Amino acid sequence: MIADVKVFAQIKDIVKSNRYKFVPYKFYAESQRIIAGKPKNIDVSVLSCNNNLVDVETSYSGVRNLNFKTEYISPSTKGNGIINVRNKNIKFESGKTSLNIMYPDSGIVNLIITDPSCTNDNCMVNKTKNNKRAIDGELTGSVSIFSRPWTFAMCPQANDSFTGTASRGDGLAAAGDAFVVRARPLQWQTGDKVNNSIDVSDDKYCQRPITPNFFAQDAPVATVTASVVGIDTPQNGHSGELSGITRQQNSDLHDNTAMIFDDLRWSEVGSVKLAMTADSYLGMKINPSQRAIGRFYPKQFVIKDSAIINAHTESSPFTYMDQTFKANVIVEAQNAVGEPTRNYGAFAPRLKERLLLTAVDLNSNTRLNDVSTRIDQSNLVVGWQHDWQQAQLTINDGALTFKRLPKNNNNSAVTITTADGPFKVGLGLSVLPRSECLVSGCTDFANKTQPLQRYNQSQVLTAPLNGWVDSRYGRMVLDDASGVFDQPLTMPLKVESWNGDQFTINTDDSRSHFNSQWSCKQIIYTSKPHAKASLSATTNNVLQGKNYSLQVLPGIDENEAYIKQQLRFWLRIAAQPATNIGCTENENVNQPWLTFNWRGIGDEDPSGLVTFGNYRGNDRIIYRSENASINP
Repeated sequence: MIADVKVFAQIKDIVKSNRYKFVPYKFYAESQRIIAGKPKNIDVSVLSCNNNLVDVETSYSGVRNLNFKTEYISPSTKGNGIINVRNKNIKFESGKTSLNIMYPDSGIVNLIITDPSCTNDNCMVNKTKNNKRAIDGELTGSVSIFSRPWTFAMCPQANDSFTGTASRGDGLAAAGDAFVVRARPLQWQTGDKVNNSIDVSDDKYCQRPITPNFFAQDAPVATVTASVVGIDTPQNGHSGELSGITRQQNSDLHDNTAMIFDDLRWSEVGSVKLAMTADSYLGMKINPSQRAIGRFYPKQFVIKDSAIINAHTESSPFTYMDQTFKANVIVEAQNAVGEPTRNYGAFAPRLKERLLLTAVDLNSNTRLNDVSTRIDQSNLVVGWQHDWQQAQLTINDGALTFKRLPKNNNNSAVTITTADGPFKVGLGLSVLPRSECLVSGCTDFANKTQPLQRYNQSQVLTAPLNGWVDSRYGRMVLDDASGVFDQPLTMPLKVESWNGDQFTINTDDSRSHFNSQWSCKQIIYTSKPHAKASLSATTNNVLQGKNYSLQVLPGIDENEAYIKQQLRFWLRIAAQPATNIGCTENENVNQPWLTFNWRGIGDEDPSGLVTFGNYRGNDRIIYRSENASINP
């Protein structure tokens, strides 16, 4: 029966109606699920209705010149193309044929098939036969096409690059900061895979044709999700976590060419394998895509723990200039929310920041406070600036010295220094500036609160270490001693430091020590050949800067006749003995920070003058020869 029927439909409170015509003949094919841009063969039949039975009309055969039309359902607007029927000659056999179709966009469309030559007046199947009814109008029919994008290209926004890795390439964003990914729905092209995930790391995918109807206002809804599927670089690195807005619908933020994910944040550094998935679009799963995206670099450096340990801690902590003190530091590379970025240790050395150890005079009356050049770092491990273990760089008991101020000296073999200070030395860490930060991405310390003022340069800030070095210029002093010719003499020993105006006894020192067996002796005068005078065997420390245990023995036999003698004794604390005295004693109590330029020929061991025989034991008798005591 041929009739017009009006059909009403209601879906989720939305009522639509249309008129449908029921006819005895039509083109028929099952609805098709296809990939945009990928050709597909579909089977088409001519069906006839006879006595309420539907069957293939086998009399419809031969080459047919058919008309095709694309009807846009969802969305209802034309995108970038029509359904393309690729057959050159369409031949029916017993009412059946196969069409090769391709639709370059996404959404729901109908393919309207019409045979304009098959009408009431002229058609093989329009004659009444076996109770069949003639065709009412043209032979026509439609096929529903559900077309999905092939996959998603992941593209950078303008001026960005996704090709950086832990060893090369440009920087993209700091760990934890937002970065942008433009997800472009692509058409399939010849040679493309149709199974599994698609690697779209090559930038060529960002130039491929898209399916613009994916973004139309009344397009089928799809939820696209960004996720991390692994680490790209460094090898075996930590994959971190992806946060921010990782899911959005195709009706959300886009510019008609790409979905814009502008609030993605990765917690780690290096390069990450990012995936885009959409599990349900018109009942189909869009091929997931993945791409290596980088380089991410640390957002900030933070000093997690630090300490400066002075050499002397027995009283008020202090350190002599040229004396070793220690520094402990743990620096951590972090993301924007303060979490460690463990992959940083595996970065190529040239992509790691170079850290500088700086020194500042913390005395408030010092304007030009940069004393970094006086810090000797030669005992630190070579390359400590790059020795990151995952997210941390550690200086453990790093040996440093604050050097004495050298005088201009033509004799480079001799060290001559000038007393200055004292200094309250603060240490800090800075990042050596790099010119390519805008391209490669740079990291700096989060808390730079220590001002550093260099001569003729603008002030900069460094990240401070806890504590400071009370750095003092020191010297060990042997006082002269004199007395009777046949009794031991006490030679007072003290340790002094420069207070800015003069040397004073350093009462904070109860640790500096000496060993009288490591000494030198110079005979200045003797009334008869005699060389037995010596220092008593004593090893001791100063107490609050003083010591009175050192004695000089005259070295004469009992009842020996009066001998007058004068000698100079040197306590060995320098690397080399004093010059021009013929000393061969190489053993020393290594305390070069307590040497001093006593004779104007260079910093050397302390010495004191000893005179035996200034009087014979009767204080009331002064001998004329006492005026002949020879001084150095």
